[in-house]
Amino acid sequence: MENEEIARIFYEIAELLSYKGERFKSRVYSRAARKLETIGNLRTYYERGDLESLPTVGENLARKIREYFETGAISYLEKVKKELPKGIEEILSVPGIGPKTALLLYEKLGVQSLGDLERAVDAHEIMELKGKKTEENLKETLLLMKRTKKRISLSEAFEIVGDLSSVLREFEATGSF
Repeated sequence: MENEEIARIFYEIAELLSYKGERFKSRVYSRAARKLETIGNLRTYYERGDLESLPTVGENLARKIREYFETGAISYLEKVKKELPKGIEEILSVPGIGPKTALLLYEKLGVQSLGDLERAVDAHEIMELKGKKTEENLKETLLLMKRTKKRISLSEAFEIVGDLSSVLREFEATGSF
């Protein structure tokens, strides 16, 4: 599981670097991600202090893998994201939109926020740029994101129901119904 998560982060870094024009670095991260998917338990290498012995993993990548095991994250990913144009990170939070699409939307349509994205979908600009299916998928995703923001957790719902039940019992006991 950890191998796959670190590989996913490396793939994301590779993609972001690629769109920044850093092709060499991008290939390094992609190659390392592919390798991490095929080796045994990466934690074993970490615990032995032997990450640098892995093919395609040099000192720099080993440092990032150690950071993941120590903190649960790789800060370099956030650093690379911050170097992208303003608003791209919000667009990247939309399921189904990766760095390539986010940058394309930014460059071609000026999309810098979820509101901009919604307007582009409503104006069918996405269809012209990425096709009808992509536009339909984004429309559904945006609707789902709006609906889920209004939801509450089950524990919150039980708390509300409990409070409401108490109030209703008081009314019933006093005959105020």
